[in-house]
Formats: sequence, C-alpha cells, structure tokens
Amino acid sequence: MTRGTRWTADEISKLKECCERDLTPKQAAEIVGRPSTACLGKAATLGLSLAKEIRIRRSKRDFEESVRAEIPPAPRYASRTAMMFGDPPIGRSALDQKRAGQ
Repeated sequence: MTRGTRWTADEISKLKECCERDLTPKQAAEIVGRPSTACLGKAATLGLSLAKEIRIRRSKRDFEESVRAEIPPAPRYASRTAMMFGDPPIGRSALDQKRAGQ
C-alpha cells in the first residue's frame, strides 16, 4: 500500500489478532499487507505491542575466535622472495623432508 492510506477496520482487526498471537512485526506485516514500521506504529497508537525480534549478539572476542577457527594458518616461508618465486614453505621441500627422515 502507499504511504498515507487509512487503515481499514479489517486491517486493524488483523493487527489486533497478530498482537494477541505475539507475532513479530515482519510476520504481522505479511498478514496485514502493510510495512512492518506501519504495523509497529499503529499497534503503538492502539496501545498494543508486537513481539520483539530476537537478535543474537556476539561479542567481538567471540567473533574473532570464530573467524580464526575458519581460516587455516598460513604456511611460513623463508622469505618474501621465496614466497613470490614459488619455493615451498619451510619443512615442505624435498630436501627438508629427506633430512627429517620422511
């Protein structure tokens, strides 16, 4: 619907039912056919309330730990030039593996 249209009695009754069933603003908006902000505003003017949407909050530390868990550690090279020219990482060359007895 366009902005500024009046609420019909049918829409108001649907909104009241949504408030009684403790639906979120998004769910109420789908049923009524209006934007969720309009449903929130109308419910407030009627003295009703819709259920709050649950948001999962993670601390910065939890987020950083989850990112670190997903990223494998980078291989260590002898130098930047070794990395640029395609030399194998430390311990993975044929000579290093032969010296280690593998």
